Amino acid sequence: MCNGGGVKHIRMKNTVILNKFLLLSGVLASSVFVVFTLLLGALGNDYNAVSQTVSEIGKAGSEFELLYKIMLSVVGVAMVLFSFGAWRCAAEVHLSILPALSLISYGLFTCGLALFPSPHSLH
Repeated sequence: MCNGGGVKHIRMKNTVILNKFLLLSGVLASSVFVVFTLLLGALGNDYNAVSQTVSEIGKAGSEFELLYKIMLSVVGVAMVLFSFGAWRCAAEVHLSILPALSLISYGLFTCGLALFPSPHSLH
């Protein structure tokens, strides 16, 4: 009986750690996006944050195209991980998982933006 309780405790502890990791990936996604956007925008010679979109930092042929693609890929994957954490937490407390599904699509679309840089028609 004692061993069964120990296994259950370890499983519960691992679940809590996994949930924390998944939810913290949302903080990672937003932090990476903000930091890289500000940094690359400031380093770019011809970028104006007032008159241009953020996507123009990593437009096709720009000096930061590869870095911007990597950043968007990291943000997209982190958002998908976060959405799974939101899904798990919502299911655990018997709430709707629909917001988590929309977050999954956001993460996947962000990865798609990395594949099709501006001014591509799919961007």
